[in-house]
Amino acid sequence: MRKKQILLAFWSISLLIFLFNPSVKASSLPPSSVPIENVFAVPFGANSYTDGNITVITNDTTTRVGSIF
Repeated sequence: MRKKQILLAFWSISLLIFLFNPSVKASSLPPSSVPIENVFAVPFGANSYTDGNITVITNDTTTRVGSIF
């Protein structure tokens, strides 16, 4: 019985040390941005196009493909 109490105390103290001693510190710096160049690509055979920062998607008809990937 005494051995179980010692073991329980040991694990309790270990858990408290683990919980109150964080290994990762919060950063005060803002996160870096992710570049978004060339995110949209017009598929081959499509009538869609990009105009600067704008992607124009054409109307869907029987002879046109209006999609981006």
